[in-house]
Amino acid sequence: MTMYRSFVADFPSRCHDLLTGYWEDAKSKDREVTLMLAVAAAGFVTPYERLKRRARHPSGDRGQYTKAAEELDSLLDTCFLTSEFAKPEPSDWRWYSPIAHAAMIAPWGAETLECDYQVLAPDFTVGQGLAHLRNAIAHGSIFVRGTPVITQLVLLTRVDRKGKQYGALAVTPNAFRCFLVAWFDFLVRLPLPQSAMPRYVMELRGSHTAHTDDRRSDVS
Repeated sequence: MTMYRSFVADFPSRCHDLLTGYWEDAKSKDREVTLMLAVAAAGFVTPYERLKRRARHPSGDRGQYTKAAEELDSLLDTCFLTSEFAKPEPSDWRWYSPIAHAAMIAPWGAETLECDYQVLAPDFTVGQGLAHLRNAIAHGSIFVRGTPVITQLVLLTRVDRKGKQYGALAVTPNAFRCFLVAWFDFLVRLPLPQSAMPRYVMELRGSHTAHTDDRRSDVS
């Protein structure tokens, strides 16, 4: 129960540890999607809220970690489908909009609800994708499809200011897991001070520096 170095890198890296460390156990108990959603609610939403554009988070992390925030900003305007977040199969991410508010009464888990999901457009950005996922997860607007095995997670968020129409981002469980791993990898690579980095990352960097110094000594 050691103290967190930061909630931008160290905390989500521990969430990643939970995802990988408990994955096989979750599979044996048919709880993979539950594990992913639990990890995403903390390991994705928390650092995203602290670093996102126009963040007014009481931690002040965006102002403290300006270089990391700039890295995230530069990523937000890029194409989602060609980003690391959409690998290995970009076609596993689908979009449907608009959905009338009344339609949400329908049983989303039933196969009778058929929507004409489309592959994400090339101009759908990482920023749009992350914001959509954040809103859906933070507000509990999460649904699933497939009987009895879950084949899609459907995440809803409003697409108009009046809140009468929603857009649905549908993703396969495997693609969502790949997204989470890519997200955690991105956070670990952020230019953060040593005091904010996960301990294991600093140990790896220290080991690399030591090996480099050894090689220099050998040369000299």
